[in-house]
Amino acid sequence: MAHSQETRDTVRRLYIEGMPLNGAAITAGVSYDTAQDWKRRAKGKGDDWDTARSAYRISEQGIGDLNQQLVEDFARQVLTTTRELESSTIPASEPVVGAAGRCLCQVFEGIRADQPGLLGLVGGAGHPQDDCRPPSP
Repeated sequence: MAHSQETRDTVRRLYIEGMPLNGAAITAGVSYDTAQDWKRRAKGKGDDWDTARSAYRISEQGIGDLNQQLVEDFARQVLTTTRELESSTIPASEPVVGAAGRCLCQVFEGIRADQPGLLGLVGGAGHPQDDCRPPSP
């Protein structure tokens, strides 16, 4: 199925602005494989989306903001992976999902409440560490 140039540009823009490629693909209504193919072909023509993404981050932010964005990206990836594990049809033991959640909580240990962007990733209410307690036996 052929997609419009506008759809390709949307996937590229969302990816460069920081969305994971699979999220950009879903948002634009194309498969991940299609988005990956567009990215690979663009790189072959000299349009490296990863270089553009790095340049975008650096140009838009100072080093402190860039570090915060990297932590947010990592947290977003952990949350996405955890959700995929929880809804997966592949059998996974509870400790695997629990370990991912504890890992995420460790990331948030030093985050202050005055950083709402990070708190918003986990629902925005309370501090993310509130949900870091191991399950009761």
